[in-house]
Amino acid sequence: MGRKILVTVTTTSLLAFSFLLGSMYSVFQGKTAHKVTEVSDRIRQHYPEDVPDDKLERAAVDGMLSVTDPWSQYFTAAEWREWSARVMSGRFHGVGIRVEADHKTGYLRVTSPIENSPAFEAGLLPGDLIVAVGGVDIQNQALDQVISRIKGDAGTQVTLSLRRADQKDPFDVTLTRAEIKIQAVKHRFAAPGLGYIRIDDFTEAVPADVESAYGELRAKGMKALAIDLRFNGGGLLKSAIELCDLWLPAGQVVAMSEGKRPEYRRTYRTEKADAFPSSIPVVILVNRGTASASEIVAGAFRDHGLATLIGSRTFGKGLVQSSFDLSDGSHLKLTTARWLTPNGVQVGAKDPNSDAGLMPDHLVEMTPEEEGAVLKRWFAESIVKGPPLSDPPPRDYVLEAGLEALTAKLEGRTPKVERREIPKAAAPEPK
Repeated sequence: MGRKILVTVTTTSLLAFSFLLGSMYSVFQGKTAHKVTEVSDRIRQHYPEDVPDDKLERAAVDGMLSVTDPWSQYFTAAEWREWSARVMSGRFHGVGIRVEADHKTGYLRVTSPIENSPAFEAGLLPGDLIVAVGGVDIQNQALDQVISRIKGDAGTQVTLSLRRADQKDPFDVTLTRAEIKIQAVKHRFAAPGLGYIRIDDFTEAVPADVESAYGELRAKGMKALAIDLRFNGGGLLKSAIELCDLWLPAGQVVAMSEGKRPEYRRTYRTEKADAFPSSIPVVILVNRGTASASEIVAGAFRDHGLATLIGSRTFGKGLVQSSFDLSDGSHLKLTTARWLTPNGVQVGAKDPNSDAGLMPDHLVEMTPEEEGAVLKRWFAESIVKGPPLSDPPPRDYVLEAGLEALTAKLEGRTPKVERREIPKAAAPEPK
């Protein structure tokens, strides 16, 4: 079996599980294997209806993975090809939303719509709860099963029932699935001399695209830079390390992992010489949608003194997934370790009573509605080029704070960034 280490965009890429019982049995020994065989045989022989083998197989792997975490996943060979192509190229079929499990309600929470996607065009907002798919309540259903029902071929439709914090009753939105194309890196000047680079996902092309964007901004007089990782759910570990390569000299620690087996206790270091001058101040903008590979980059930049973090606490997905090729062409992506920043800060929660994620240096929170308005503006104005819109942009408190911090750095003074904390709303009552 082949094994590769990767960090994945878990909130957008969970697929349906299936499993071959012959492969599954190999992980069991003695009485456990015998019991699984007995149960499957009794179902086949005595249950009133015929249960297809693929459903028994799926139930078996669902049961095993349910005792791990929501990010450990099984893929058929076809699913793995689709998923791999999506991560590498930034393309996939679906409605274009990033989601996370909302453990308080048992539903799925939208972390962000993807620009120019059916979900974005229909007006879905961060914080929306998906309570039903195709008219079927999804409370406490397996995350992978729900997402597999939302996904589908381009041109087909799916109806989502949503609950929004400021609305009493759920409402339905029917979306036509499409090929989702992600332009992962956007750049512009946010103010004279203050560059802005937004990274939506850590795909294979990100390091080269960031290097190109940085070079263009420097050529036009950039003196300081804001890197926006808000709503970036992660991506390839290789891409995250290569991004750090652009700022750090070779041999610097980007992240560390701790796991049960020696091969999962690793230190990840930069490999190339630093390309960008340290005289250019950097801030990184983060929020609840900043997860996985994005947290690795944010933690590495802060620990090495490269950047100040501004925004709200990050998601806290501090887990390493190892990728296993199985003999029949199927695939297992299993959590095998936990992430630490270069200074040893654990990204995930240390225990059930601890907060997960990285706390920014300047806490500047925004409401879901405020963030949704900013997202819409991002996608409407065309970050790189295009005529300016006539209507005034919504207020982006996090970006404002980032620009103030950069300006203060250039002027050699203390930044005037006010702490902004949004009261936490009570979770909606389950049905």
